[in-house]
Amino acid sequence: MRPLGFAVASLLAGCVVGGTPADGPVTRSTGSMVRVDLSYTRLSAAEIRFEGQAHFVRYRAIDSTAVPTLLGFTDGDALAMDSCRVIDGAAELDDALAQEREAIPEVSLLEAGRIEIRGPIDQTSLVPHPYPELVPFVSGYVYGAPQQPPLTLVPGQTYQVVAEGAEEVGPFSTAAAAPAAFAGVHVAAYERGGDLDLRWDGIAGSPLVLEVKWAAENGARVVRCRATDDGAFIVPRTFLQFPAMTQTATVSASRLERSPLWASGVGRGDLTIALRDIVSLQVAP
Repeated sequence: MRPLGFAVASLLAGCVVGGTPADGPVTRSTGSMVRVDLSYTRLSAAEIRFEGQAHFVRYRAIDSTAVPTLLGFTDGDALAMDSCRVIDGAAELDDALAQEREAIPEVSLLEAGRIEIRGPIDQTSLVPHPYPELVPFVSGYVYGAPQQPPLTLVPGQTYQVVAEGAEEVGPFSTAAAAPAAFAGVHVAAYERGGDLDLRWDGIAGSPLVLEVKWAAENGARVVRCRATDDGAFIVPRTFLQFPAMTQTATVSASRLERSPLWASGVGRGDLTIALRDIVSLQVAP
């Protein structure tokens, strides 16, 4: 178990409360991104929820770092290993919308035709849905999978994604293996103002993404950490500023496997398959 002597350094270099990280260049240009995300969330021993989404994005006249925020993407890879970051989603969205514009921005969510997900037992489709009119310069379609019947989970086995392509996004095919197992995260007794000791069934492989989430007056707060998958991690108390009224929070642990994909019209992207555990955290007075 690592007691995390990195806590002070994380606060100085890795912890950002709202806003866009200041340690990278800001790019206003035309660009694109592709994401296909499949996830299995274990809510209890008897309940596993499947979700699938795909985004084919082309943008212009907007900071490249603002696009994921506008679309609600999360990415633990942006964190250094064994570090954490506090995320204020409402503040980050406000910053993305309030940036000075040199021209009218445009974020287009493109269609890629029929998309099939082929698992080792069965298959399903990702269907395009109009993106809600939440931001005036974001429009198009987001692909989603029906939750019922869910695509059967077989840990460690291969899942293939095949798109027939459309006018703006060409056909593609890619595959990735699902993670070998859920992490089985659990928490020790927690006292307000202390460190949070997390344990799980560690295995060699990709880093684990850990999140602690609770409600705040103006939206959710999230502490996101990227941890070595060795079975133990301590979230330092400096990241856990629970409001006085908070009595419960949630802890999630996600194992991820990725595979690259390429589609003409939008370029390179990733297929990600996640196995996620969610457990309740009682915050003592």
